[in-house]
Amino acid sequence: MNNLLSPSRIHSLFLPIIIGLIAFVYLFHFSDIPFFRFDDGWDMQAPYHLITTGFLGSPMIENGGNQTHYFHIHPPVYYLFLAVIYKILGFGLFQARLASFILAMISLIILYQIGKVVLNNSPKGQIYFLILSAITPLFFVVSKTIRPDILMLLWFYLSYYYLLKWRTNPQRRYWIFGAVINGLMMMTHMYGIPIILLWYWDVFKRKQFTSLLWMSVLSVLVVLPYMFWISTDIHSFIYQVIGMRDATRIYIFQRILIFGKTLLMSLKIGSITYLLILGLIFGSFLPSFKNRPILKDTLFLFIFFCTQFLLLPKFNEFYFILMLPLAILIWMSLLSEKGGYFSRWVLIVFICTNIFGLCTYILKYKDFNYTQYKDQVLEGIPNVNLSRILGRVSMYPIFYRSKFLVFESGASLPYQKSQVDQVDYVIIDNYTMDNELKNYIIQKKHLIRSFISPYYGSEGQSHNNLIRIYH
Repeated sequence: MNNLLSPSRIHSLFLPIIIGLIAFVYLFHFSDIPFFRFDDGWDMQAPYHLITTGFLGSPMIENGGNQTHYFHIHPPVYYLFLAVIYKILGFGLFQARLASFILAMISLIILYQIGKVVLNNSPKGQIYFLILSAITPLFFVVSKTIRPDILMLLWFYLSYYYLLKWRTNPQRRYWIFGAVINGLMMMTHMYGIPIILLWYWDVFKRKQFTSLLWMSVLSVLVVLPYMFWISTDIHSFIYQVIGMRDATRIYIFQRILIFGKTLLMSLKIGSITYLLILGLIFGSFLPSFKNRPILKDTLFLFIFFCTQFLLLPKFNEFYFILMLPLAILIWMSLLSEKGGYFSRWVLIVFICTNIFGLCTYILKYKDFNYTQYKDQVLEGIPNVNLSRILGRVSMYPIFYRSKFLVFESGASLPYQKSQVDQVDYVIIDNYTMDNELKNYIIQKKHLIRSFISPYYGSEGQSHNNLIRIYH
């Protein structure tokens, strides 16, 4: 009985309890919250198209880059995982978000294990670290978003976990796991480069050059099938990855300004940026802390996380999810140092603001009803599965069985006008649209139905949405 009531035993029971509570909050109105970004729509379609046609593509964004047969916007691992979920559970908004939710819960378990290593096996510290990560609005949003970012978080910290294990016990299996995971991460997205560089730096410092070579070989072997797939249609890859990304044509100085402004002024990630930078500065001035591995690792990863976007085509706020656990770990580690009182107050403020932000966000969408919205839209379109429809990306889950095109795919106004000419129905909502295109739709099509919906499908907007259906 005494063993059952011991502090370590009680703390070990907290993990499933906390994950259960987090799961309940996260699953609240799970399918009713609007898309967070336009990407969600085509990220849903690519794996569905794969299991129904055998091609990893997104026909609704086809604009001459062979997107119907090759989806090169991101590497394929996340979409393969989502295709497996569709195959097992069927297609739908709930199933697609469930994939992200599952990855989020696995990520929390990995973060818990990292906390165990960094926080010197402190059960209480691990629990607080887990809670602080889970209640952050950015983590909450990414866990419901149909994008590869939550899988990137999982790979990034699984790789870091094995790096920590390798440092204390440099066995071959740890760098093998690390090399394979790093390869899978590069086949999910490109912004995980900093953890790969940290691996290489650590192995190089220990002068284990043979291990370094075999790590590279293993990672290349993992990526090789993807490179072969790219080579089967290199023109599509160049068109989609380079030709369509305006960010590649922005001067370096402009890109630095845009990146810095996003980091420091964004409502989604600005507080995390300041928490991270303040933690690095405060920790560097403490003699007993400045040589701690967590401080050096965080500084290394943050520097290379920022500098990689001088080369990569685009920075998205969701990418910063990789820095969130490091920012929290810095301050959790500082609790045991001189000045721990200040660290405690920083974390209290962080907890309060995040709980407020999370509750505000949840309450904002609690009255939304996606099923009602779907029924309202479908009411004006008979024989929907046989129709050609032009609308917003956010409407894809409603029209996934029809020939569905999206406004955002048009590279030019003439192209979008040609889209209007070839479809049976055009659906317009409150989201910003070129006036010339709007007038063209009004001239060419007849308004058959309009209604106000409280559900706004695009970019997380929540205002009343005037929807007009033209035929």
